[in-house]
Amino acid sequence: MRLSTGCILLSALLCFAVGCHPKSANLQKSVVPPDKSLYDRGIANLERGQFIIARLSLQTLINTYPDSEKAEEAVFAMANSYYEEGGTENLLQAEDGFKNFIIFYPASPKAEDAQLKIIALLTRMMRSPDRDQQYSLKALKEIQRFMQLYPKSKFVPIVRNWDKEAKDRLARHDLMIGQFYEDTENYPGALGRYSEIPEKYPNFSNMDEVLFRMAASFEKAKRPEEAAVCLAQIVKGHSYSKYFKEAKMRLNAMEKPVPETDEALAKKNQDNRPPSKSFAPWTPFIDFVEATGLKPLPDRYDLAVKEADKIAAIEAKPAPAAPANNTAGSEKLITVVIDKDASGNTTTKVESSNPGGIAPKDEAGKKTPPRYYKKPPPKKTP
Repeated sequence: MRLSTGCILLSALLCFAVGCHPKSANLQKSVVPPDKSLYDRGIANLERGQFIIARLSLQTLINTYPDSEKAEEAVFAMANSYYEEGGTENLLQAEDGFKNFIIFYPASPKAEDAQLKIIALLTRMMRSPDRDQQYSLKALKEIQRFMQLYPKSKFVPIVRNWDKEAKDRLARHDLMIGQFYEDTENYPGALGRYSEIPEKYPNFSNMDEVLFRMAASFEKAKRPEEAAVCLAQIVKGHSYSKYFKEAKMRLNAMEKPVPETDEALAKKNQDNRPPSKSFAPWTPFIDFVEATGLKPLPDRYDLAVKEADKIAAIEAKPAPAAPANNTAGSEKLITVVIDKDASGNTTTKVESSNPGGIAPKDEAGKKTPPRYYKKPPPKKTP
């Protein structure tokens, strides 16, 4: 009885061991590495907009598994979580995060994206010309860094546009300060601000206004020679400007030579001006909503990616096949000559003016039929 009970227990244990063996093997195969689990959890929370929870998982991964293959992606995702959340404080955190990513992973394929996002968030934080321009200055520095690090990047045309935008804002800031000094009759201060614009921002879209105000300030400061130089620059390179005619009149009144207009230079300067926006009754309301932040602005990085892909698609598009060229030497004019001798016998002879065997074509591209004519009979001698 005891023997049979022992056999039963042994058989049950064997069955339990055999049954559990494949399950334990399957469990070992399905175990996810903790670093990958933390990364996947952080990205999932990030996609749901749960930024704080996402950053907890990503930061745990970075601190606990610094040598993990996912550590690089986690550092970028951490910075990107601040970028996606938005707000001045978060964008500044994102700037630091992306800069650290470039320092620790300079050879990473995402280093270029990190630098582009730094520029995107700084240009996003740029303020109107009548306010502090620290973010515009920082954006210019990061743009120069991008052009040095990635001169062959597909984003170079977009970054150049951002560069012009930042410089225009800084130039307009100097112009407004110069106007303030001019209105308060502080002409040296006004000229100090005005003169910085052609030196630092030569492609400023409103350079004609800068030159005109410089000329006015020089005149009020009893410096007519320098005023004439500014007016001459308007006449020479800004024929489209509303100050063009008045600049000519002032030069004539000052008895100074009026230069000829350089149309190529005027066209270049005019192209620097932004396209004029069509006015609509609701335009002021839209501008107000955007200024207050109630209407979220489109993400500059996403716009840059779409624009770069669009440019790349246009450049990759194959050029249309050139039409077949039929040179004049390959076409052939066939002439059939019908001759009649003195005895009345008729002979036919085919003559060719080009050796290709191809009938010529008229202007419409149609083949012209052979020309037939009769050769006059020889004159009979008396």
